[in-house]
Amino acid sequence: LAVYRTCGQLNIPVGIMCFKGLDKHYADILRLIAASPETTLIIDHFGFTNLSDIGDELFNLLLTLAEYPQVHVKISASFRIT
Repeated sequence: LAVYRTCGQLNIPVGIMCFKGLDKHYADILRLIAASPETTLIIDHFGFTNLSDIGDELFNLLLTLAEYPQVHVKISASFRIT
């Protein structure tokens, strides 16, 4: 958490790659956002969502992060959602 806060103070964005799925990291992401709202957070590869029943749920979970202006989603690995 100290490193995350320091990145915010230095205006360095932090990237997160949710290899096992966004749902496995969501609570931790919310804790980071709450602890250091000035830190820019980038969710890589669409948060590892995909086209499936669980993928739709994960994509909707990803969309809930839109309320946080410091959170951005990297548009990469688009094959996951196309």
